[in-house]
Amino acid sequence: MKTLDSNLDDRPDVEVDDGSQFSISVQAAWNDIDKLGHVTNAAYWRWCDDARVQYIMAAGLQEPAPDRPCFVILSATGTFSASMLYQEKGIMTCRTIRLGRTSTTTQHSLWLKGGRAFSATFELVLVDQSTGRPTPIPQAFRSAVGALDGLLPG
Repeated sequence: MKTLDSNLDDRPDVEVDDGSQFSISVQAAWNDIDKLGHVTNAAYWRWCDDARVQYIMAAGLQEPAPDRPCFVILSATGTFSASMLYQEKGIMTCRTIRLGRTSTTTQHSLWLKGGRAFSATFELVLVDQSTGRPTPIPQAFRSAVGALDGLLPG
């Protein structure tokens, strides 16, 4: 797995300062704006999901489907630091900060021209959808994520 941005042609000129090697470009659309004129928090969470799914697929897990194991969110916490406005562009990063046997912790940040606007942490568990039970994270995924994010093998 390598540094990746799904929209390199449209990548905004935004400095990212969190050590993440994976990111996607985002832009606030009209339907992301709330009554106060800035981006609603639902858009921030959606961009986290978009970045995380692309990150997971880039690390070697297949696209989510009912017959494949998938990561399920156990918990999510977020901190909003700055507002984002209509048509503003940013970069959403994703990286793994903990990798267990069946679970993992990812960290996300939304970067705008003024710096970090949002950060979130997700606790995820890999679930076998046929049984609904946790299943071990595949070694190939562990190796790809470990190499990208500097985690020790475990």
